[in-house]
Amino acid sequence: MDDRKFSLADFITLLRLPLAALIIVFLDSWWKYVFFGLAVLSDGLDGFIAKKMHLQSKWGASLDGIVDKIFAFSVFLALFWSLALPFYYLFFIFAREIFYLIIICIILATDYKKVIKIEELQSRILGKIVTLLQFILLIFLFSGMTESIQMSVYIIFIFSIFAVVDYVNAIMLRKV
Repeated sequence: MDDRKFSLADFITLLRLPLAALIIVFLDSWWKYVFFGLAVLSDGLDGFIAKKMHLQSKWGASLDGIVDKIFAFSVFLALFWSLALPFYYLFFIFAREIFYLIIICIILATDYKKVIKIEELQSRILGKIVTLLQFILLIFLFSGMTESIQMSVYIIFIFSIFAVVDYVNAIMLRKV
């Protein structure tokens, strides 16, 4: 991995931000499906291009994760507002991100920062599964499959707990 600052893959990653805005603007239109499909495509395409063109970097990997979080949070927030869903669903869906922020604050506030560099923290498979489940829930919310929403929220929460435990374990064993 090199440390180039900006690449084609990074540009594709950043395209998800205006796509999130377009989804929100067209929330009551079939266009939301088009923009969501493009966002999902861009999420796979950026990594594919980075690998094929040897453009992988810590910067790009961090940017991808941050953009994923902004995309998911903004679209979920708009959907929850629009569908008048219970607020605690947001906590359950974003429990992993909340706990990750707490972990990062603890690292920065303690002697762990001497051992663990925040920029070297890497994603883990359970975290990727949570992200996938969040995107599947977005599909359920878009399509109005209300019978699947509550169960999906609980499944995401359970996987989030496992992801956080796995992440803390990896940090303690210095495998991140």
